[in-house]
Amino acid sequence: EAEKKYIIEGCQDGIRFDGRGPSDYRTISLENSILPQVNGSSRVRVSNAFDIICSIKVEVSEPNLSRPNVGNVIFSADISPSCQITLDDRNLFAMASEITDNIQSIFISSNALNLEDLCIIPGKFCWSIQVDFLILQMDGNPTDACSIASYVAFQCCKIPKVTLLAGPSGSMDDFEIIGDISEGIPFNISRIPILMTAIMVGNVPLVDGSNDEWDCSSCAVTNAIDRSGMCCGMLLTRNGLLSSENMMEAIKTSIIAAATIFVQLDEFFLQMEAIDKAAALDSIEAPPIRVGLLMA
Repeated sequence: EAEKKYIIEGCQDGIRFDGRGPSDYRTISLENSILPQVNGSSRVRVSNAFDIICSIKVEVSEPNLSRPNVGNVIFSADISPSCQITLDDRNLFAMASEITDNIQSIFISSNALNLEDLCIIPGKFCWSIQVDFLILQMDGNPTDACSIASYVAFQCCKIPKVTLLAGPSGSMDDFEIIGDISEGIPFNISRIPILMTAIMVGNVPLVDGSNDEWDCSSCAVTNAIDRSGMCCGMLLTRNGLLSSENMMEAIKTSIIAAATIFVQLDEFFLQMEAIDKAAALDSIEAPPIRVGLLMA
């Protein structure tokens, strides 16, 4: 109880136990294109708190009969037993399912991707996007770090180009894939948000909360923030009383934190672009693992 009181009173004074401010994120390290056998991949480390690998696979599937003109985006999370948390397998599975459901719900409701762009032939073929997370380490709620990992993975992911083929009746009822995956179509990530979960410790909203701060929190709300600074989705991820004033403060804190992360992501992408250009000029293959260290 004394430790909780110390954490809460410190947050009320605007100072967290590790010296960060309410909207400060811990140090982030990024890698992209780490898995050659998938369409897009990344690895995100947040200080000593989170270590998450994200992979994106693009496969052909049949569209849902109720929505014949759109493709699918499916998220899945798995928590490694190597995580230093005291949960049995059943509770680990339940936690992974909750993370998956939260990300899936906010991602789809925010219209981050135009699912019609994933349609190949209406009613017959579409692209199905499978986004998988492997959580190797966690101190707090990994939902936000997972969203950052997916953002990086989508940035380097490409959809294969296709040519539609006419059947005997003259209608386009089949297709063939053109060229190599490296010649595919990049995702438009301009509308993809990152998730910022604000936990209420006392009357102060904090992002990137540690396990100790989560233990002191009364409620939590996960906000989907796009690069324009708009909150395009919201989900109450820990039930509790939250006044309208505290809600607005939580959104404001999430927007401030997300703006900083987007700047860091853009710097990372520029680093990777420079590496690719240098590799092309030297006529050598770019290294399979590209690392950028971003200071929050």
